Amino acid sequence: MNAASILNKVVKAFDTVGLEAVIIGNAAAAINGAPVTTLDIDFYILNLKKSEKKIKKIAMLLNASFVPAKNDLTTICHIENEEEGLFLDFNDNPTGMGSFASVRSRSLQFESEGTRVYVASLTDIIASKKKANRLKDQAVLPILEMTLEETRKQERQRRQTGRGRGT
Repeated sequence: MNAASILNKVVKAFDTVGLEAVIIGNAAAAINGAPVTTLDIDFYILNLKKSEKKIKKIAMLLNASFVPAKNDLTTICHIENEEEGLFLDFNDNPTGMGSFASVRSRSLQFESEGTRVYVASLTDIIASKKKANRLKDQAVLPILEMTLEETRKQERQRRQTGRGRGT
């Protein structure tokens, strides 16, 4: 199963239970065009404790296992279905990211089979990885920063080309 088909299933399940989320981490970076890979999809959600019933329902819809947060101090729970390559992480307090509303306001929006999905901006992903400062984040930061610069460069070129045609 490829990532697009997994994401479509996940987005449909989110819509079914009414869970609002923003894709973050390397999955979001890849959707933003960064040449990175990941085995899981990370989601920023509003409130882990209040969302737990919805997340359990999503696990059921995806024929997957729900793995609760390890303790009350942990802000991450998981859904896993190893046979299908489905690994989802849910976090209501991702390191280095602002409020859910602010991250969502800067997110890209994609339609996936009639359902909208939010994907964190590269700027927010980079800020989070810098703050987390784990070895795996340090390793991917140069790639994300180069992707962001290239994206900005292309956007500037599009704007300049667009202006040139109208004059």
